[in-house]
Amino acid sequence: VNRESLDISRRLGVAVAVSAMFPMPDLVAAIDAFRAQFAETRLELHTEALGGVAGLVLDGSCVIGVSEPLPKPQAALEMRPLGAVEMVHVVSARHPLAGVRSPSRRDLEEHVQIVLSDRSRLTEGLSFGVLGGPTWRVADLGTKLAFLEAGFGWGGMPEHLVTQALEARVLTRIESGDPGLLSREVPLYAAHRTSAPPGPAARWLLDRLASCCARRPQPKRRKGR
Repeated sequence: VNRESLDISRRLGVAVAVSAMFPMPDLVAAIDAFRAQFAETRLELHTEALGGVAGLVLDGSCVIGVSEPLPKPQAALEMRPLGAVEMVHVVSARHPLAGVRSPSRRDLEEHVQIVLSDRSRLTEGLSFGVLGGPTWRVADLGTKLAFLEAGFGWGGMPEHLVTQALEARVLTRIESGDPGLLSREVPLYAAHRTSAPPGPAARWLLDRLASCCARRPQPKRRKGR
């Protein structure tokens, strides 16, 4: 690694934005490893959902990001696939939908769908996986999980965040009878501005995050998303 480049990285620090979908234990491990490897480099971390990560990279707030997909390519942004997070659709075991085997679109649209709100201009006004029934929009996955467990509605969650609740039978899976209706995975991408390739410390961190995705079992491919 070029010493001059490392000196620049230390002075400027590394600002990174990571999708809220990214598994938290893997993110914590990557940050711990980065701090050990680059003890003198200041690290600034943001977590965002939907188009929020790409927005922070594009406006220069962050040097690198781990982003969810965007509805259309951005010429100023270079993105490469890292892997995918498996999604499961769940509802409280006390919710009426829990007793419906293979619910149809009509069944689901009769109940509140809890979804993440989008604060990014890149994806503002677009709906990903949102059906036509009533919706509650929340700012973060922690709130969404609490509302799902309380029985306020149904929705999709990263599997790693609901494994414990599923095992405890607080939540139950929804397996729709309509093929392809519900998303099975969320792809993740490494992102940086095409005009500002990351320096050595940022590249190291991005590679470390990529290796987390590579080690984690990837979702089984099924028809539909």
